[in-house]
Amino acid sequence: MGIALSTEETVLLAENGDMVLGGDAGVQRVGHGFEEAVRALISDGWDMTFF
Repeated sequence: MGIALSTEETVLLAENGDMVLGGDAGVQRVGHGFEEAVRALISDGWDMTFF
């Protein structure tokens, strides 16, 4: 027995200051700038739509 699935997420900083999560499922915008992105992740209030 072992791990069937494993994913790795990466935090990316776009040229316009947006922070996004990139991973196996795609890319999701978290927020604009570090402070907004951290608040969105903590509050679970970010748009989880993949693009």
